[in-house]
Amino acid sequence: MLRKCTAVNEGWKFGLDPENIGIKQGWQITGLEQNQNKTVKNVMLPHTFNVDSESEEYRGVYWYEYTFTVPDEWMNKQVWFDFHGIYRDAQFWVNGKSVGSHNGAGFTSFKLDVTDFIKSGTNKLIVRGTNEYSPQALPWDRQFDWADDGGIFRPVYLNVCEKNGIRAVHIHQNVMIEQTENFCVHQAPVMIEAEVSMWGNTNKTSELCDSNKGTADSFIWKYELYEGASENKGNVVYIGEAPFDSKFSFVFNEAKLWHFDHPHLYTLCIHQIRVADGQEMDCVESTVGFRSLIAHDGQFVLNGENVQLVGTEWMPGSDPRIGNAETKEDIARWLTILKGCNCIFTRVHWQQDDALFDWCDRNGMLVQEEVPLWGQPKEPVTHEEVLVKAQIDEMLEAHFNHPSIIAWGVGNELDGQSAITAQYVKNMKSYILEQDHNRLMSYVSNTIWNTPQDATALGDIIMANDYIGTWHGNKDTRAEIKRFWDAHREMPMVISEFGLCEPAFAGGDPRREQIFMEKMKIYREFGISGIIWFCLNDYRTQMGEEGEGRLRRRVHGSADLYGNPKPSYETVKRECAPLYISSINAVNTDEKTSGVEIVIANKNALPCYEAKGYHLAGFDGTGCLISYTALTPLKPGETQKIFLADAQSQLARIAIQRPNGAESISYFI
Repeated sequence: MLRKCTAVNEGWKFGLDPENIGIKQGWQITGLEQNQNKTVKNVMLPHTFNVDSESEEYRGVYWYEYTFTVPDEWMNKQVWFDFHGIYRDAQFWVNGKSVGSHNGAGFTSFKLDVTDFIKSGTNKLIVRGTNEYSPQALPWDRQFDWADDGGIFRPVYLNVCEKNGIRAVHIHQNVMIEQTENFCVHQAPVMIEAEVSMWGNTNKTSELCDSNKGTADSFIWKYELYEGASENKGNVVYIGEAPFDSKFSFVFNEAKLWHFDHPHLYTLCIHQIRVADGQEMDCVESTVGFRSLIAHDGQFVLNGENVQLVGTEWMPGSDPRIGNAETKEDIARWLTILKGCNCIFTRVHWQQDDALFDWCDRNGMLVQEEVPLWGQPKEPVTHEEVLVKAQIDEMLEAHFNHPSIIAWGVGNELDGQSAITAQYVKNMKSYILEQDHNRLMSYVSNTIWNTPQDATALGDIIMANDYIGTWHGNKDTRAEIKRFWDAHREMPMVISEFGLCEPAFAGGDPRREQIFMEKMKIYREFGISGIIWFCLNDYRTQMGEEGEGRLRRRVHGSADLYGNPKPSYETVKRECAPLYISSINAVNTDEKTSGVEIVIANKNALPCYEAKGYHLAGFDGTGCLISYTALTPLKPGETQKIFLADAQSQLARIAIQRPNGAESISYFI
């Protein structure tokens, strides 16, 4: 049989256990309906109880129950649940028997193998969780600055495939760009390597392959590469087959490269074929994108072009109506707001759902995903390194193939001046490189303004949080940047946070705008490689200075908790737009020739990248489109003149549109 994957987000029962009596009373065996828990109710996933008025402050034990049916044909197959996120520690029982636990990580996806515990017919899954603070978890105790809503707050899927079927596929890539000039390459050959892990006792494909060689159940791989993402894949562009081993590779000579303005995607379908009769035993497909992003000579190089990246960070889980229980549609709404301020580069302080990276893959946004190790500052201790490695493993298994993810982060605001932190960063860089040689790795520091000997310089990117003028005191920003970067000029430097947190600091949104403009001027002078404004939104956090319960928050954003923009949002949008109107002039050379001449320019610093596929749209006073002009590709610093004949009397607004049709910036005439 071929594999099946079914969303199981309906039909769950839920109850709190404030006295922690569930285990003693046997809820793991009898289920929630058989106990005296008065809070049992039916819920739909994703779900959190920390946005309900009666339990918004609850930190403790909770339970879920789910009843599912197993057809006869599933017996002797591989059956598992994919949990995309439970905050935080959880134990599992199927039909009264312990299946295992997932501890110390509240934001990573994981697989729960129930193969040996199911029966034909009706089955019952029981989950016991806790969202209590813990020094044996990441995030560590109360050392974090984001929402910590408890529950099964992300989707769950029930899966079945053949025994010893495919568990995961990692797509490694090597984009073969020969030229070394500063030029954006849009198509190139790519070496594609598929690394396949299997279900089974060893979970090592190579051992499984060795045991099958020369037997009646020998296998081969067959595969196809399709244009487009999996949900709308188009033509087949490559077909091949390979020996049944843990890895196979091929060269695709005409790959359209993935870029934030042109997010070209492909789907790789891999089939496990039994040699004896040609029967397909298993099949998986992965959406992939091929791109090259390296750190070279103090710069980011994306598909052959030196680029300076601009962006903003969104803090998920902040809408108090839903908290961390965000649906795919909720995530898309927020990311549309994020991309709407011309964000092409962001980071996430803690692991996110596939839905976020799927959106970024398809709509074009570069992301750094991070382990939620955060300090005040402190040094990472031994057990934290073990937890980090476990979370890296789960991050890579779940998110390896997303082209939008360009870097893995291993911590934020620890004591970067410490030798212990330095050794930790070295260890994590080696650990990640063993598994993923195609992405960058970083540690985000807020201590680099002390000495240039900071742990962030041991990653691939200098990631510096700049709160000079607020949290970091009244230093000289220009002097501090120069002092640190002069010691590490071979590395790109990213300002990974800057902004204003109120009411900790006064001035409100006008001061937020002022800080943005003042800092951007300095960063542009230095040719900084990238910036990430902090942040898009006011955000829910147990460290918040305002509000109580589900409304406890930090006022740090260019939009409010619900995504309503403040004036600073428009400032960020304007400054992060790559193209701008440098002049608009009425032209009337004679009685027969009149119109408007518009000069469009591409910025040459933050942002700095070729703008290709953009359009200029003109609208009259009623909002009707009256002109639409394709712009020529513009490299940083280049300009283009557009003449709109007979438009002077009608033209009320012009807008520069990104290749996906979204407005980058607009001007009223």
